[in-house]
Amino acid sequence: MKRALLVAIVALLPVVVFAQSAPDLIIHHAKVFTADPAHRFAEAVAIQGNKIVAVGTNADVTAMAGDKTKRIDAGGRVVVPGFNDAHTHQGPRPEGFGLSPDEDAGWPLVSAALAGAVDETPGDVWIYGTVSPRLMNDPAVTAQALDKVAPHRKVVLSVWTSHGIILSSEAMNALHIRDNAVDPAGGSFERDSSGHLTGKMFEYADWNAERRLADSVSDADAADQLKAYSDQALGFGITSIQNMSMLPLTRYEKVERHAPAAIRIRMIRMPMSETASRDASEGATLPVSSRERPLSIISGTKWILDGTPVEQGAAVRQPYPGTTDKTGKLNFAPDELKVIMKEAFDSKEQTLLHVAGDRTAAAVFDAMRAVGPAEEWRKKRVRIEHGDGLHPDLIALAKEFGVVVVLNPTHVVAKPLFPKGPYMPVKSLVKGGVPIAIGSDGPMNPGLNIQLITTMPGNAAEGITREEAVDAYTRGSAFAEFAENEKGTIAAGKLADLAVLSQDIFKVSADELPDTKSVLTIVDGTIAFDGGVLKTRDRITSEPRIVQ
Repeated sequence: MKRALLVAIVALLPVVVFAQSAPDLIIHHAKVFTADPAHRFAEAVAIQGNKIVAVGTNADVTAMAGDKTKRIDAGGRVVVPGFNDAHTHQGPRPEGFGLSPDEDAGWPLVSAALAGAVDETPGDVWIYGTVSPRLMNDPAVTAQALDKVAPHRKVVLSVWTSHGIILSSEAMNALHIRDNAVDPAGGSFERDSSGHLTGKMFEYADWNAERRLADSVSDADAADQLKAYSDQALGFGITSIQNMSMLPLTRYEKVERHAPAAIRIRMIRMPMSETASRDASEGATLPVSSRERPLSIISGTKWILDGTPVEQGAAVRQPYPGTTDKTGKLNFAPDELKVIMKEAFDSKEQTLLHVAGDRTAAAVFDAMRAVGPAEEWRKKRVRIEHGDGLHPDLIALAKEFGVVVVLNPTHVVAKPLFPKGPYMPVKSLVKGGVPIAIGSDGPMNPGLNIQLITTMPGNAAEGITREEAVDAYTRGSAFAEFAENEKGTIAAGKLADLAVLSQDIFKVSADELPDTKSVLTIVDGTIAFDGGVLKTRDRITSEPRIVQ
């Protein structure tokens, strides 16, 4: 009896505690998905300042309104905690011309598109193209070949997985990549039989080039590109991103400080090195937070441990289809991986690891066990980004070590490229007790990513429910950055980050999910995006206006 009474009192606390000070904003007649397992749905939300002060029925919450309270009738629309995209790579690039051949096009089609771009653009404009890994494997496609088609032009052909790049000679000159460049830690340059660079760069050599490219952009242009990205995210109901930018962290922080974005940004260190030794010092002296960038923080360090199955770079335990001996490659030797994990164990910062292949995951867990006990690792919440190769034996280890897995739904298309086996787990992770989050690492559209992670094309048995998917995109992503006490659910005391959606993502067909947009996005208690659909009313009627 006493326990039941206590529960009833606690349920009333948001209204009672804040009743003497009326909310600034009430959203009512809504279908509020709270992402709180104990109280999944509600009807109304009250906001004061930058915090949620009440969640409950229309009657209870609207009774809190004062003369100055802004009231928004959601008309029965779904309200969710703001989506938290846990894996993004927002960063600037110099303005350029994009080639548009099919991403699986061979050299004849790409070279024809390149020749056309040369005719259409001024000589100082960068030319970009996204190509398939087979161009990286074509010995005829080199800087020399690009130079022949596009003489004295800055050409960048990037593999669509972002694990390989081909540069023209002019592009290498512009980025100060010299013929005597050494292979960086975790990456490599391709060289011809005479030892000269061919223009092809892999893993950390690729990303060093991308970093130099990003760093060539002015602060003003970088700020404009960040604002455009932020505006697009807000239109989808995304209120937080966890970003691993190619722009050096000192510059990214400067851009964000001088022109703060309207979304929350977790800036994650992604150290690069120009030498054969890793350099983990990037951004070490930058403050976690600043009054000049109130919505952003700096935390965490990411290392990329292998490639992807697309270019057969993810390290796997069985040969890739159509081969007898190709099993991918770890970017760092086992001894160096152990050093990375020792740094992770000793650090107060979270460590994030790109891990695509099952052999890579096994190596990570071996290194973790060698460095410290599982009960201490669980406090660290080491993140595995992608986790495509977490087979059942490795899922058990992920749970043991307290690993959080950040999934990227658009990657499901790559499952057939792995060896046969239980690749691309999702439901198995949930059933295995492993915390999951969702990061786009590609198209930012949450509706698309929810569609894919619930239907899992070609791997339907691993699909999760829509509620589980939204949980992962909100509460799960907050947990993945140690922010579950501040955001990720719609609950009294949490940050007022939420979105009113254009359609009911729990009821529409799977095919309709990618059409989902936000009609109102609130960040830190402020309306950051308003689609002009919802109306502010002076009076609250007793009946909802239901959206058909």
